[in-house]
Amino acid sequence: MSTPYQIAPLSVSWAMPDPPMPAQEYFKWPDIALGATTPLEQKLGWPGGTLRVLDEAFQRQLTRKYGWEISSKSRQAPFHMAARVFRRGVAMKDQKAEQKAGQYRIRFIKALNWNDLLPHTQLCIIDQAVAEAHDIQARPNRIFMRLDEQSKTLESVAELRVLAKKTGLHTPWTIVGGGILADTAAFAAALDGQSFRLVPTTLLSMVDACIGGKTGVNFSPYGKNQLGLFAFPQEVLIALDWLTTLPPREYLAGLAEGWKHAVLRGDPALAEKVAQLDRRTQDLHLYLRDLVAVKAEIVAQDPTEQGLRAALNLGHTLAHAIERISQDKNPADSILHGEAVGIGLLFCIDMSHTLGHLNDEAWQAMTRQLKESRIVPSPADLQRFLATDDLLNPGLMQELLVGIKQDKKNMESHASEWVLLKDWGKPLQDRGRYTITVSDDDWRRCYQSFIKNWAQ
Repeated sequence: MSTPYQIAPLSVSWAMPDPPMPAQEYFKWPDIALGATTPLEQKLGWPGGTLRVLDEAFQRQLTRKYGWEISSKSRQAPFHMAARVFRRGVAMKDQKAEQKAGQYRIRFIKALNWNDLLPHTQLCIIDQAVAEAHDIQARPNRIFMRLDEQSKTLESVAELRVLAKKTGLHTPWTIVGGGILADTAAFAAALDGQSFRLVPTTLLSMVDACIGGKTGVNFSPYGKNQLGLFAFPQEVLIALDWLTTLPPREYLAGLAEGWKHAVLRGDPALAEKVAQLDRRTQDLHLYLRDLVAVKAEIVAQDPTEQGLRAALNLGHTLAHAIERISQDKNPADSILHGEAVGIGLLFCIDMSHTLGHLNDEAWQAMTRQLKESRIVPSPADLQRFLATDDLLNPGLMQELLVGIKQDKKNMESHASEWVLLKDWGKPLQDRGRYTITVSDDDWRRCYQSFIKNWAQ
């Protein structure tokens, strides 16, 4: 039997076009007033008018299937910059795609060796809470940041770029923290053309956020992770010792993503083991590599989410809508990403069955595992997170639907795209896509049925 510090490394290869999303059709931009360069654009080093273009693109509800076409040659710069980061990149007409490729290792290291993790010669971006918990001392090459979902924004990216320039270091960045810091700092590094390595400190970031090359930030009022880039690390260093100071809620939130990976792997036994884990269990090391490998293998096949990688969004469509409402209605006690994913997983399993896709045996087993675990918050918890006493309130349902419609997978205005299952390890496909179109009426029916059954 292996020990926590005898886990073989993983090697991840990737290849992708840039821009990452080929256009299915082109949206021809009308003339719009771009305005003067804003202070935020100045800090970001973006052409004046970029934010205006991004705002207009979201208001027009453009999806990733559209490339962008502009007629005015003198106004190209802000459109090109906006297209580069809009939903992690869309094509401009007549833009020639480049093929990029690379490889990185995921190493499972023995302990928290500061000389290895935080080299004095490199710029290190470190989560403030992690630094306090592990007594990481200030040095000229270290930047400490405290981020949450509310501050996962372009403003934080701009601040980080300014602080990085002040250090005078032009070395690869070492990013130490959870998924929020990794997404934000890696985005900033990629905008600067800097390479980076990731040192995840939460279970969720170990099994999910730091594996796969997605970087980005939220863009209010248009939703979660709407701006970003695909950018892959030089290396990922995973040490289980970080988890000794991780709050119990954060630990359980990470298990939700791990359970999802076991389901997508088609391994009911592994899913059962993950569902039974909690902070008192010392067996995480036995399964961690397998859980990380699921996402690494999927990303290697489809780095830009044009096919199989979309299946990794299982549970996330509803989860992101729940997160947005919770952060707005109850910012002092908002739901964690992994907690929302746990609820989203339970819902998608139920919807898969209600719509006739998931067989009874798999539906019952998956539902039992989640309900018997500590991964999914209770209905009462969700009511608290959403500041409501009625999860079937029509107003709340409409707010959820608005959030669902902001999901980047959506292609139509009257429906939404969902990752659904037909069995363990078998996400449903439709014409080669790993998302299924669900009408608004069907979503409402499935949601009402789910809440009534869940609350029993």
